[in-house]
Amino acid sequence: MSEAAAKHQLDPLSLSFVDSLEVILEVIPLLRAARLQSLPTLYQRLLDDIAGCVLDRRRRSRVYRRAVKVKMSNFPLKQWNDREIRRDLHADLRVLGVPA
Repeated sequence: MSEAAAKHQLDPLSLSFVDSLEVILEVIPLLRAARLQSLPTLYQRLLDDIAGCVLDRRRRSRVYRRAVKVKMSNFPLKQWNDREIRRDLHADLRVLGVPA
């Protein structure tokens, strides 16, 4: 997308990612079946097609910074100083009245 925008003097942010991806997915079978001599021509045509994927409206500016959501859980988050709790199985069984 960057190369297509530079070739056609466009702002890269004015190109639609989804439309560009669709164009690329359509061209992949042609590129795989093409002869080696025709690849540069097909690549230039691909850049022209991607440059035609201009958004029809101005992209909105981001309101919130990018961040990853934390998964909700009923358990507290694990801390760096959390340690394993070793339990004595024989002592626990004696409390329950089970012979060890």
